[in-house]
Amino acid sequence: MEKSLQEQSLQACENLGKRNNPYIAFNYPSNDNWCFLCKIKARPSLSHQATFCLAAVKPPCPVRTLPPWKNFPDGFFSAAGKEASKTSPAKTTSCSHIKHTLGVPFRIARKVFVIHHFQIGDSLEQLAKEYSTTIEVMQRINFFSLGSALIDGIIILCPGLTKVDPALPAFEPYHVADAGINVVDLANRLMADPILLKYYNGYETTDSCHFWEGDWLLIPRMDLIS
Repeated sequence: MEKSLQEQSLQACENLGKRNNPYIAFNYPSNDNWCFLCKIKARPSLSHQATFCLAAVKPPCPVRTLPPWKNFPDGFFSAAGKEASKTSPAKTTSCSHIKHTLGVPFRIARKVFVIHHFQIGDSLEQLAKEYSTTIEVMQRINFFSLGSALIDGIIILCPGLTKVDPALPAFEPYHVADAGINVVDLANRLMADPILLKYYNGYETTDSCHFWEGDWLLIPRMDLIS
């Protein structure tokens, strides 16, 4: 019998989730827990979960020392625990980019961003204090209104930014579901500028780069720049 959502989320690492729902994890070692930290999600062994993913006081996880574009190391998986990667394009050095993971800060354009999963107990005031920013900045850089519908939603934060930067676009968070979609096709689908899409997601200039299933992206919406 599955535990309640509250019980499932008390201690689990933020990168641990169910195979088809990265926001919910079982709060005990389970073959239904998957790690979404690297490019290809994997199912940690039960011993790894107990030691690193679910411990009340978590020691440094060895997977966090890997560059985000790397796959999980051998011995990390439980049996049949690696997601098949045959649908993903082959990795090439010309298409490297910065992988955005929920809750993990990354730097783009001399600014730091965080894609945050807004949960019960969060408030705009608390997040503004925690990330040394302001509600005004948060409202400005998020494409959608920051209202009551935020619970269980995804918002963009810019730690350390206390004044609105008029040159910075508003952003819409986007979770890639299509393995292998390229920059231009995704920009066309979302009616976004492909150059800015590449820039704010750390891509090089080539249009042939592909996004990876499971990536979180910043979708710049320049129409909000005044």
